[in-house]
Amino acid sequence: MSIKKPSTNASTAFKTIGFLCLLLVAGNLILLCTWFDVIIEQRYNFYISFFASSLESLVFFIFIGLALAIYSFRRPESELLENRIWYLYSSEHATDESLQYNKNQIKKLAAFCKSATGKITITDYDASMNAYRIEVEKRYTLQNMFKDRDYEDVIDISISPDSIESDQLEMNLGGVQSKVMGEIHLFQTTVIGEAPVKHNEKVIKITDQDYKTKIGIRIPANGTTEYEFNYWMWCLVGEPNVTQVLRYTETLKTTIVNHWDGKAVISLKGQEGPVQSLEHNAQLDLEERKKFTPADNLTFWWRDPNTIAQPSDDSSPTKSESSVAN
Repeated sequence: MSIKKPSTNASTAFKTIGFLCLLLVAGNLILLCTWFDVIIEQRYNFYISFFASSLESLVFFIFIGLALAIYSFRRPESELLENRIWYLYSSEHATDESLQYNKNQIKKLAAFCKSATGKITITDYDASMNAYRIEVEKRYTLQNMFKDRDYEDVIDISISPDSIESDQLEMNLGGVQSKVMGEIHLFQTTVIGEAPVKHNEKVIKITDQDYKTKIGIRIPANGTTEYEFNYWMWCLVGEPNVTQVLRYTETLKTTIVNHWDGKAVISLKGQEGPVQSLEHNAQLDLEERKKFTPADNLTFWWRDPNTIAQPSDDSSPTKSESSVAN
């Protein structure tokens, strides 16, 4: 669709009507002040007729002007998106192709993430693999900034497993010997006020290759949609756990819970940085991140459970206090 200048120019119409009305009002005021005595005392029919005719013309122009103004008045926020784009990029140098490209980009930016939450539960540790088994639950709440049109997009989801050498991970998948690093149990989107839509009919195996998929989302005009996914995976000690977002996110909250019988150890400030330990059933709430963008990341490192934690005066996992790498 070609993006062209909107056909009606309300501003010009208002200026023209206003100018004509101003002339008529000023002219009648001058006539009234100049000929008042003549009209009242001598009652010349000519002047009375002239004044009445002028007043009639003024009333006529006012009514016609109001009708045209109501018909032609435009509110940019109520326009078609193509017209809004033209108002924004009205230079004579803008081409149809450039306007169409910017339209598509603006459509993709018309939703933001109001909140993102992640819960990482440590369920086991295998000394032979030197890896933790974790269960991850993530939920994102997306807000449509268009008040008069639905938002539609395709979300790219990527899960990158660590490289772990172990025969116990080997499994035959459809006749192909593969390493199973984890499983995805849920991909789901929910338009608030509607029934959830599940995007996976069965459990998805995560192999030693990066897992990537796409899911479509719809957000009603001025509405909200949630999408969530849950999975478990083995994570190698010494490797980072990185969280990134696809769009501007108001708040990002991450919680780590240890349900393994032993002690779990992580580092919040680099692979060789100070460590914190989580005893059985302990919880650590990482620092809430605000105004989080795709250029940012939230990272911590898995450490050997035999590593001695370094105590800190201002943070304690058992008290759910927070710390996060800058």
